[in-house]
Amino acid sequence: MMRGASLAAALLLIAAPAAAWQARVDATGLRIATATGEAQVDGRQAPATLELRCLPGERGTLEWRLVVEGAAALGFDFGRFEGPDAPAARERLGTLALEGGLLRPRIPPVAMAGWYDGDDRFVLAFSAPANAAAEGALLADSIGPQSTALSWTVAQSPGEAPRLEARFALDGAAATVRGTMAGCGPAPPIGEALRDAWRGRNPHAIDWFAQRAVAWRLEGLLGPRHADVLARLSAAEPIGTDGETVFVLAPSRETPRDGVAILMRGDATEVVLVDDGVVERQVAGRTAIPLPEAVRAFVAARSAPAGG
Repeated sequence: MMRGASLAAALLLIAAPAAAWQARVDATGLRIATATGEAQVDGRQAPATLELRCLPGERGTLEWRLVVEGAAALGFDFGRFEGPDAPAARERLGTLALEGGLLRPRIPPVAMAGWYDGDDRFVLAFSAPANAAAEGALLADSIGPQSTALSWTVAQSPGEAPRLEARFALDGAAATVRGTMAGCGPAPPIGEALRDAWRGRNPHAIDWFAQRAVAWRLEGLLGPRHADVLARLSAAEPIGTDGETVFVLAPSRETPRDGVAILMRGDATEVVLVDDGVVERQVAGRTAIPLPEAVRAFVAARSAPAGG
């Protein structure tokens, strides 16, 4: 009985290798989540890596990558996928699916581009604009705490053909994927009901900076600077609103010429940093946010000439 249980466990590990999910944000704001697993073609196996890459911004992208090591040993015609003009680049030969959990989206087959990264490492990828409600965003947003595995199957050509199959465990992946998706996919809405619930509240008392609609915008805009900016918000004042605009003002506890202002309106976000009277503005969104008078006064008081 024990031997049977051990064999079943071993087969499960082969089917969905344990994936230690890791995440990082580089200096450009690119957010990357990775997991390791295996790819196989007709029983031939090779190490594989799954990557989710989110670069927020108007010109940003959301991309999924399947990286196959030792590609030649699999006997798969990766050449059909190499380069933007490759035959397979116009064919929807990739199928991705989730196992476990409540949300198992029906994602239509995707077309992929490919390239060699080194002598024997091949990358398959599909992407969309950062804020598009495309297949990649739907897949990422559907990964939850109960999701168990992600499978990525690639047909060599339409119809009957060898298939490349890769599978990655999703245990513990939900939080990593959620953080990586900050700034990518459709923006979580900020409607009238949410503005009313926030108005006049202490942002720290309601954990405002960690709420999905807020964190998605701030992490996506600030990238690697996010933690440093959050550290400057300890004296944040109650949340204000001006029409559809939500704003928070955070004076410095140490000096009157420092401070942070945060504004959100629709899919637009702006962070104004004032350091010793010098103003820096970071903006994300299709349109600029008209500054409420309270924000203008806050910034002007800190950027006025010293002694003026």
